[in-house]
Amino acid sequence: MTNPWRTLGSRLVYANRWIRVREDRVIRPDGGEGIYGVVEIRPSVGIVALNDAGEMALVGQWRYPHGKLTWEIPRGGSQEGETDMLEVARRELREEAGVEARHWTPLGRTDVNNGVTTDTEHLFLATGLTLVA
Repeated sequence: MTNPWRTLGSRLVYANRWIRVREDRVIRPDGGEGIYGVVEIRPSVGIVALNDAGEMALVGQWRYPHGKLTWEIPRGGSQEGETDMLEVARRELREEAGVEARHWTPLGRTDVNNGVTTDTEHLFLATGLTLVA
């Protein structure tokens, strides 16, 4: 499929160590001119961690944008220059849930919130779990 959008220009609106926000001047598929906001995020990981009883490890985190506690699979972003998403997943599972896994199965990747962000999340199944400090 040919890209129906045309970018006329782009400007950085905001940046911190986790995200960059840019504003693109575009010609939309309907031919009209407009602005498209894009949040640039480094690749991330999501881990479905199952213990021997088939129970899934979830983490409860206060999510500022929603103003509430959410329960979710352990997730996290890569650091600048990191390319080994399995190593990122191992680190995030340790940091987020206090768990290490003996077995890892890649489940593929998904474009998260792809109407607004560049985040591609690499998903993994982790089994053979051990609690760590």
